[in-house]
Amino acid sequence: MKRSVTIAISSLFSLLLTQFISAEQVVIREIMYHPQMGPDGEAPLPEFIEIENLTSTVFDIAEWEVTGGVSYTFPKFNSATPRESFLVGRRKIVVCEGDPAAFRAAYGVSQAVQVFGPWDGSLDNAGERVTLRNKNGVIVASVRYDDEHPWPVAPDGAGHSLVLTETERAIDDYRSWGPSSRVGGFPGNSDSAVVSTLSINEL
Repeated sequence: MKRSVTIAISSLFSLLLTQFISAEQVVIREIMYHPQMGPDGEAPLPEFIEIENLTSTVFDIAEWEVTGGVSYTFPKFNSATPRESFLVGRRKIVVCEGDPAAFRAAYGVSQAVQVFGPWDGSLDNAGERVTLRNKNGVIVASVRYDDEHPWPVAPDGAGHSLVLTETERAIDDYRSWGPSSRVGGFPGNSDSAVVSTLSINEL
């Protein structure tokens, strides 16, 4: 009887842990932390962080804050530009270094994608923790990325971004991440690398 109760408690704990890991509502989906230098030594593309709302809920992101090697606080609500204060369900937004207009031009990002910036500081090429908090200081999303094996190496200066390919594992698990399927990544858009993690195991 005692053994049965122990097994039941263990199974319940595993179920709750799985649900907790899978319960992410907002995630850091893509990180460009070490862009590739141009062929003639010109400046690389701007760094960026892409944030995705995995739910149908609309989040009020006014005064949310990104911290780590970079620091950015989203603007306060402004009735003249109300769209800038909300993250719509199933949508992505981008926070970048430098001027958002220059970022759009560099990456070819459409006006349909919300781009915020500039941030202060820069992402650490050797890896660090990046955290998103709401205006009350509560952590909404956080990840500790790295540039060494077993983490993907292509995002470390080869021009690819680091992409969250699945959300079923813990976000800090290197197996949850992969390199973007193209140089420059896909800021504000879906990456085929996310889809490519699915495979047919049996026929």
